[in-house]
Amino acid sequence: MTERSSPAYPPGQRSALCLTFDLDAHTMWTSKDPGNAARPAVLSSGDYDLGQGLDLVLGLLAEHGIRTTFFVPSDVAADAPGAIGKIVAEGHEIAMHGTDHNPLPDRSRPAEAALLRTVKDTLEQVSGTPVRGYRAPLYDVTEHTRDVLAEIGCTFSSNFMDAVRPYVVRGEHGPVAEIPTHWALDDGPHLLFANSPPNYRQFLANDQIARIWTDELRAIHALGGVTTMVLHPQLVGRPSRVALLTRLIETAEGLGEVWLPTMGELAAHLLDQEVTKWMTRRCC
Repeated sequence: MTERSSPAYPPGQRSALCLTFDLDAHTMWTSKDPGNAARPAVLSSGDYDLGQGLDLVLGLLAEHGIRTTFFVPSDVAADAPGAIGKIVAEGHEIAMHGTDHNPLPDRSRPAEAALLRTVKDTLEQVSGTPVRGYRAPLYDVTEHTRDVLAEIGCTFSSNFMDAVRPYVVRGEHGPVAEIPTHWALDDGPHLLFANSPPNYRQFLANDQIARIWTDELRAIHALGGVTTMVLHPQLVGRPSRVALLTRLIETAEGLGEVWLPTMGELAAHLLDQEVTKWMTRRCC
């Protein structure tokens, strides 16, 4: 990838807030330890992801009239088409999140391209909708990833932590919008707890997490950036934790001029601006 630029938002919008969700289900646990496949209690968190956690999240989004992006491993989509159908029926967007939540088994460009094509095809078959974006499991991308995405017809990536504003990168196969995030905006560091493998951490109080997220939102808004939330229904979808998202949405509403698009909508806006700039340069 070579050229890079950071376009502006639609008129009247100073920043963007993307409330995105990774629907990892059982793969969150089997990718950490294959032995978890034989531990029903461990996998029950994945059942919650596809069941009540997802329902509470979808209910919150519907209450606030928000459409957003769900990143789904292709194995999860194939095993739980009903959950994908519920997401799509509510008007949300499906995007790629690998196959089984494991890092790339082969990091060569041809292998990565083949894998992402297969993942994209599976998600499109299950969802019945176009798939245009990618978040790698654990953000594990290669130097080829964004150009591979352009090659297979995708428009956005959400993997990097190098900026607070979204930007467009143009490579050999065309432009891709990068919608950056940060670990502070991922619910995993705040809420993930497990005993297999051991992942012991003290749970933060809701007020502590809310302060981190709303402080980030306010500061990013002041800079005209994008607050990209990386959320999991099996973590933030616990009843009291869903209320954290209500507080975040209310903070955005109080700030005003905060756009809440799907990632596909944000990418389309950024790429349209790139085309306009290119045509202006060409004509003038």
